[in-house]
Amino acid sequence: MPAAFVIGAKNSGAETLLEILGTHPNVKSFLGSQFFSNASQLALKNYLDILPSAAAAVNQVTVEGAFSYFTDPKVPARLHCFNSSVQFILILRDPVRRLIADFVNIEGANMAPQLLVQKFEELVFLQDSYVVDSAYEPVKTGDYHMYLERWLRHFHIKQFLVLDGDLFSTDPMSALKKVEVFLKIPDYFKAAHFVLDKNKEEYCLTGKSLCISEGNKAKQNQIRENKEVMRNLADYYQPHNEMFYQHVGRTLPWL
Repeated sequence: MPAAFVIGAKNSGAETLLEILGTHPNVKSFLGSQFFSNASQLALKNYLDILPSAAAAVNQVTVEGAFSYFTDPKVPARLHCFNSSVQFILILRDPVRRLIADFVNIEGANMAPQLLVQKFEELVFLQDSYVVDSAYEPVKTGDYHMYLERWLRHFHIKQFLVLDGDLFSTDPMSALKKVEVFLKIPDYFKAAHFVLDKNKEEYCLTGKSLCISEGNKAKQNQIRENKEVMRNLADYYQPHNEMFYQHVGRTLPWL
């Protein structure tokens, strides 16, 4: 079994975090097969057969990326049956920023700028109002406490390292140092591992094409310029953020 899973909400940076962790010499990372979301053939042998073999070196750990697990109601109980002591690296970002990035990546990728905000409002708010449509799936994804509560029925909060995805994009070293301590692996990542691409305004691994991207910032900013949209979304998520804070026992910049 992996020592840890990287999980998180869509567009929070989980996949990039996993890729960067995989460059650590004491980490063997891989993108999972979503095994525990599969309703059939939940046999331990079937799962172990798909795992890469981790070296038997001291502090060598296997980390699986299974990003959709966080919101899947079936996974916590199933995973607990296989390994109740596994750890989780949970990366989340400001739910308002995450929602906008999600929309731009899916709905607004090829949309003309003048239609972008209008379409966003049509999907996110109830008709002819600024009342948030809480039934809209991308909105629900940002109700983080709801999903975490499900996990905490089976695992202790101490088994989770909660990372701020927004901070990860601007200060990757801070997040990676926390991961090294959490996984009890040797200190490896240094400032020299990252370089700021000034054109894209993104941190990238030195000498590699892997960057911590927040998506199409220009289009996201077009939506964020509407202060009424931003205020109503912030008001909607505030009580959800507070409940999430109560579970994790600490605040994040966007709470």
